[in-house]
Amino acid sequence: EARDVRALLPAPALGEHQHDLPRPGGGRRPPTAARTGHTPVGLPLAGVRVLSFGVGAVIPEATSFLALMGAEVIKVESSNGLDFFRQVGGDATGDINNSATFNQANLGVQSCAVNAASEEGRAVLRTLVATCDIVMENMRGPVMRKFGMDYESVRAVRPDIIYISSQGFGTGPYETFQTYGPSLQSFAGMTSIWAHPDDPYPVGSTLSYPDMLAGKQGLAAVLAALVRRDATGRGCALDCAQFEVCLWSIADKFLQEQLLPGTVRALGNRSLDAAPHGCFPCAGADQWCALSVDDDEAWRRFVELIDDQRLGGARFATAAARVSMADEIDPIVGEWTSRSTPADVVELLRGRGIAASIIVDGASQAADRAMHDSGFYVAIAHPAAGVRWHTGLPFVLDGDRVPVRRAPIIGEHTEHVLLDVLGVSPSDLSHLVASGAVGT
Repeated sequence: EARDVRALLPAPALGEHQHDLPRPGGGRRPPTAARTGHTPVGLPLAGVRVLSFGVGAVIPEATSFLALMGAEVIKVESSNGLDFFRQVGGDATGDINNSATFNQANLGVQSCAVNAASEEGRAVLRTLVATCDIVMENMRGPVMRKFGMDYESVRAVRPDIIYISSQGFGTGPYETFQTYGPSLQSFAGMTSIWAHPDDPYPVGSTLSYPDMLAGKQGLAAVLAALVRRDATGRGCALDCAQFEVCLWSIADKFLQEQLLPGTVRALGNRSLDAAPHGCFPCAGADQWCALSVDDDEAWRRFVELIDDQRLGGARFATAAARVSMADEIDPIVGEWTSRSTPADVVELLRGRGIAASIIVDGASQAADRAMHDSGFYVAIAHPAAGVRWHTGLPFVLDGDRVPVRRAPIIGEHTEHVLLDVLGVSPSDLSHLVASGAVGT
């Protein structure tokens, strides 16, 4: 009997098909309004226009990446509804234009001050939508509907629009809940796994772990939608629930609980498969390294290196035995690591094929000369903040760093958007400003 046997292909190497993909902007996408001198040429997303209703970190980070890759990103904001990042990380005067947090998250974007609570302001937004390729938002569920900027309303104006919503819980029964990264990571169960077995109370974190991952998740979806629209001419709505990023990060724990119910528990930095495994103190104030002895051969080399008789003998011969005696092993390892600097410990371990790394905090990473020499850190002049260091894109294009442009002061590009993009007459612009619909 004849059978249809299809050849199996191997999984791809990293980046193997990168040059086979069409670049957004090079296909059949209908043209948007004419480009202006406010966006760079020669970058892969030149000619793409984005309307952003992003606040905080998630959508702003994604739109900043798009802007630095050449897209014209217009951020809608007003003094009546400030991006809360303008109110944190600022100076003692409370200057909303001098927030290091906001300015890092909004590199390269333009600011258009529109009062979406007014009918005239909403009319401006509807006109602006018709010129855009993408609308991006991470407001609470009802807000965009109140503005008349939900997907169905926007699609009525621009049928091929790409629209991304990024709420904490996505569209559904919890879409009206106001969430932040720390609450999402707790909801998903991440913080309970971060805990140490002897923690006397539930752990938490001020780190918004999901935010940066959710921004990149949304960015990948938007780029894929642009490629699809180049090929088909069709837009789409993207619903990217931020807490799903947390679930993805601990997917192995969900699988473990399904297969081995009751075995998921707080381990701190330890592993179920290897010991020693975790973070260990080194010489110096608050200096640490991470290491993992993954197999029996690595263990033999490790014991030979540290030369401590307490770790010799057959009782440590297997990984399972070592994991079960981690409470005995870890203090001995900590004694050895604490005699040397993190760099020296890591050099010794890596020289013997043992996985190890320095624990790097933000200050030491920012002081890393190699990071500055690589061009990853960029000094940027800002009219309110002065000169500050920022991180640029974490990749290069054709071997070169992408130029980084500063974040906007609030409403800085309102006249450009109204006059140059929408073609509003000076007299009409004056009326809109006087009414409070724009410019505040």
